[in-house]
Amino acid sequence: MRYLTTHDIAFINSLVTGKIQPPNYITLESAMAAQYSYGPGDEIANRASILLRRLVTTPSFVSGNSRTALIATLSFLSANGYKITATDEEVVGAIQSFASQKISAIEAVRQLGLEADQALSIPVGLRELIKNECIQHSSAIQNLIS
Repeated sequence: MRYLTTHDIAFINSLVTGKIQPPNYITLESAMAAQYSYGPGDEIANRASILLRRLVTTPSFVSGNSRTALIATLSFLSANGYKITATDEEVVGAIQSFASQKISAIEAVRQLGLEADQALSIPVGLRELIKNECIQHSSAIQNLIS
């Protein structure tokens, strides 16, 4: 299993906001630790939903929290063998529905249209994976306001 570090999440925030923001380290550490949680159902999706929930409900940055949560969740899922099949519009809808408490975090993750993907044949660093998620979902990033 591959995990994002607090530095990875801060890196994501700097990419999606275009600036370096000092984080609240307590909430950032709590969100990062969510990846190590266990629960019912699909272990990876469950861990991703806890990461999403912590990043959205306990913001670590002055701005860009929803965008950071989106890319962190997508990166965690991709790093662990999942492919996102939802469109950027559907991705934004899932994140916004969760943020407005219309659906649960696990429902939001499921709406991302997860498919098990083959493991990466060439090891890709997390930072490259994160940058790729930002490129692939650039319109979702632009449409989310934290």
